[in-house]
Amino acid sequence: MTQLTMFLVVLLVGCPQPSGKGTGSPEADVDTDVDVDVDVDVDVDVDVDLDDTGHGPVDCLDLEPRVEVGTGEIAFEALTEGEPVVMVHGPQGGWHMLGGVRIHNMEAIIDVHFTIAEEATGIIVSDNNYRVAVVVDGECTGFYPGMYGYLEVSDLVTEGASRPPEVLGYKTVVMTMDVTDYGGRTASSTVRVVAQPDPVDLDPPGGEEDDGGDIDL
Repeated sequence: MTQLTMFLVVLLVGCPQPSGKGTGSPEADVDTDVDVDVDVDVDVDVDVDLDDTGHGPVDCLDLEPRVEVGTGEIAFEALTEGEPVVMVHGPQGGWHMLGGVRIHNMEAIIDVHFTIAEEATGIIVSDNNYRVAVVVDGECTGFYPGMYGYLEVSDLVTEGASRPPEVLGYKTVVMTMDVTDYGGRTASSTVRVVAQPDPVDLDPPGGEEDDGGDIDL
């Protein structure tokens, strides 16, 4: 063997061979990156679709039904404790207090039992039943205004007072809405308000009563 041949043999034996680890082809690196990206995207999507319990989106009809008592002629107006509500003197001679209801987590068609009671005695002075379709303004949420609570005060009549402004004026009354929706869900709410006489039933300070039996401010 010549010296040149021996040199070539030594050179070939001393060269490192590819191990296949860490020196893979560019195609292999691209595949690895794609796998990682796909796994991350799938995990994020699943988390967004689930609710806090991990059982999927919650149907609002599965939540606890809730009712608000209010007033308002054409739109719902929420009432707070102690707020005045007028005893409207109608053109035909009767009186009413205007109520409204807002529902949450209930179906749109509802039966409403709307009552008004004098707080001091517990006597019911208005007892009304309605079946209505609410104005839907959110998911499982809606309202219905313009519910007339017609006043009947015969159980409160005294020798000198027989009409709503006389027997209920400026007193606290309890407005209650008992609601049942088309699916049988029920909810109830009350609010204590002040029965405010209609201005047409009031005399100015120091004025004399007329034949309509107005009361002094």
